[in-house]
Amino acid sequence: MIMMNKEDRKILHDVCFSVFEQLAFMFGDELEDDELETGSGFFLRATMGFRGQMQGSVSIVVPETISTTLAANILGLDDDQEVYPETALDALRELLNTITGRLMTEIFGEEAVIDLSIPVTEQLSHADWESLVESDEYLAVNIDENPVLITLQMQQRQ
Repeated sequence: MIMMNKEDRKILHDVCFSVFEQLAFMFGDELEDDELETGSGFFLRATMGFRGQMQGSVSIVVPETISTTLAANILGLDDDQEVYPETALDALRELLNTITGRLMTEIFGEEAVIDLSIPVTEQLSHADWESLVESDEYLAVNIDENPVLITLQMQQRQ
């Protein structure tokens, strides 16, 4: 597994902020490790794989509490419209799909042929979140006052 280098980290940073702003109308900034504070509760992780010149995966982990806001913003819903749990998961998958697509273009170029898998989601406990934070292989961002982790893992194609 190839660790995220500075150039890929910068690309991931720029792509994520651009997609959050343009697709979800949500804004934020990068967090340092010592700024990662969370309350209790659950988190949602979406992951999708890619295969081309390199193979790997991109994941995003968000507090479950912002998933409905994310969905409402992406879908353009009014404040009084209900967001169902499956709709929130769909929005998170679409956000990840958009991030991954743009990321692949930025890293490998517009001519590269990349196969993307279908994004999958899962619920994580607070303990799972803490375990991810311990791994230190992520980009941590603050989106609308909520911590979000994004990971990019790549390796040579086998």
